[in-house]
Amino acid sequence: MSEEADASGARPSQASSGKARGRLKIFIGMAAGVGKTFRMLLEGQAELEAG
Repeated sequence: MSEEADASGARPSQASSGKARGRLKIFIGMAAGVGKTFRMLLEGQAELEAG
C-alpha cells in the first residue's frame, strides 16, 4: 500500500473515484469436486440477474 491517506483518511484513488468497489469472495473446499466452481458460477449468475 504505497498510497498515503489525505487529511480525511481516504486514499487518493478512493477520494477521486465515485465508483463502487468490488467484493472479493473466496470459495474454500478441502478436495476437488466439492462444488467450489459450481457455487461461484451460481452466485455470479444471481448477482448478474439482480443487477
